[in-house]
Amino acid sequence: MDENAVRSLLGRLADSGEPPSSVDVDKARRAGLRRLRLRRLGAPAASLGAIVLVAGLVASGAVPLGVGSNAGIASQATVRMTDAEVAVLTNSGRNPRALAQINNAVEVLVQRCMKSRGFKYEKYAKTAGQKYFLALEGSAKDRVSFTFPGGETGSVSGGGCAGVAKRRIYGSVLNYVLATNGSSDLTAYLLDAVTADPAFSAVVSRWSSCMAGRGFNYSTPENLWNTLAERIDRNRTPAMRNLEIRTSVADYRCAGSVALIPTVRALQAHHARYYSMALAGYLAKLTRIEARALKVAKALHLHLPSKR
Repeated sequence: MDENAVRSLLGRLADSGEPPSSVDVDKARRAGLRRLRLRRLGAPAASLGAIVLVAGLVASGAVPLGVGSNAGIASQATVRMTDAEVAVLTNSGRNPRALAQINNAVEVLVQRCMKSRGFKYEKYAKTAGQKYFLALEGSAKDRVSFTFPGGETGSVSGGGCAGVAKRRIYGSVLNYVLATNGSSDLTAYLLDAVTADPAFSAVVSRWSSCMAGRGFNYSTPENLWNTLAERIDRNRTPAMRNLEIRTSVADYRCAGSVALIPTVRALQAHHARYYSMALAGYLAKLTRIEARALKVAKALHLHLPSKR
């Protein structure tokens, strides 16, 4: 793609009315990473390098562009992961249709259970009353305590129809928690390992030097994204839009000249394959949990009813 094509693409993005996209703030917070807010592309399209890294590094939501909680990462023992475990860790092996099938199975089981108890199931019914929520989530005594791989502790509702569905599909409430929330801690370790790698710092430094040579002083793509976004949010004018496009074109060219994206993807592939020995057991368990959940969901042949 040449520079004119890039300018044209960024111009169309800046004028688009696409809805905003966001990373998972809980994942970023648990990882000790500063959340990178993905604003509406029209305000701004911002850093193309950041966009590509966000979209392509790990499809799970946390963003490895800043300094994370990676102290001591390099000194930790690692072990080689299987292809299936790597696929789960990087989200690359997940089939959106399969995940939808699992989620649908949980929802249908909850819906049927609630109907059997005399309630019409509405997942986010804020005015349904105490009896409804007791039927759906159970009482305080039904809560299940957990500890995430990263050390975070807490508890989730494990009773009611929701608890029944979680156990049916995932085998246990704790398995459900690991699959839906705890997995982000495993991804966070991977992101920390990538950002702690000297090769990551080196390629980002080369990108920053290239940008400075073009008149744009940013230490990282994340810094570009957030700084430019803040300026544009404060002053949305045609001049700022043009600045955004000029900056993004420079970013695009610099990212290409220093091989930013291939380098980071190669680092991800390496650190996903040679993963923390301390966390390998959690990852193996998560891989088994997801495979089981899909198998159970398929066997149930459940589908959400039409909303006609």
